[in-house]
Amino acid sequence: MKREGGVPDSYTYPPIIKACSTQCEVSLGSALHGSALRCGVEGDLFVRTSLIDFYGNCKHIFSARELFDDMSDRNVVSWTVMDVGDLEEAKRLFNEMPQRNVASWNAIIRGLVKMVDLKGARRMFDEMPERNVVSYTTMIDGYAKAGDMASARFLFEQVPQRDIFVWSALISGYAQSGQPNEAVKAFLEMDSRDVKPDEFVMVSLMSACSQIGNLELTKWVDSYVSRSTMDTQQPHVAAALVDMNAKCGNMEQATKLFEEMPKKDLISYCSMIQGLSYHGHGNKAVDLFNKMINGGLVPDEVAFTIILSACSHAGFVEEGRHYFERMRYEYSFTSFS
Repeated sequence: MKREGGVPDSYTYPPIIKACSTQCEVSLGSALHGSALRCGVEGDLFVRTSLIDFYGNCKHIFSARELFDDMSDRNVVSWTVMDVGDLEEAKRLFNEMPQRNVASWNAIIRGLVKMVDLKGARRMFDEMPERNVVSYTTMIDGYAKAGDMASARFLFEQVPQRDIFVWSALISGYAQSGQPNEAVKAFLEMDSRDVKPDEFVMVSLMSACSQIGNLELTKWVDSYVSRSTMDTQQPHVAAALVDMNAKCGNMEQATKLFEEMPKKDLISYCSMIQGLSYHGHGNKAVDLFNKMINGGLVPDEVAFTIILSACSHAGFVEEGRHYFERMRYEYSFTSFS
């Protein structure tokens, strides 16, 4: 636009600065700040607020605070984006805010959850004059990540209107905390209420199925996915499908899905190698590991643990010794952490 003689205005900068904030492009964002100064729009409320958000997200707290303090016309959005930058500063600013909305409360609760201060977050949550589904989802997600699924479920039951995000927080929480059967139950409950799952919910369900190891359940999930409009070529979805089928012994389907993956990463290879090993295909596991290395992927400690275990299960003593030597001398892994 500038090359063609166009002049950026206060409407031009915020979305571009937001993009820099999302990717944390510090040098580009700083250059845009300088450009906004030269164009005389840096003092605009929306431009200034987007710059505060950018510097806060990129951990340049001093720059964010300097811009905030220099603002003569602060709105609730300005106070809220400043909240996100630094927790201790956020607490002080929150107490100074002349008016607070739900987004402001959610921002401070999100910061406390991020710092694993669940007691502080719950105290703020209980003090909120008004809550929305984001408030509940943030707390449920925090409890779930801390492994306190009883508290997560208790809050979940209080949510007036449950959207896909609050269901996702509960289901992923159960899957990640080693309660796969509860994750499946929650998914079936969600499905019975006609809430359409997104790919993140389905990945959590697949993770739960991988832990349970039930072949019939795995086939049901495969069928459910095939009837949906979900893009199974998304890397995280494809990898979860491969992992679920491999761990549950549906090796024909796992192999088919693996071969269809446009780009195979280390995690997908490891899922297949482990599945082949568990279900009596030691030779295929070794062949796939070699194919992975020859294709340019660098194995990590997990990959070596899997292939050494595969060699042990199949009785491949020489191959196991060979991989152990490569692990130590070629890849410099001396022990497993």
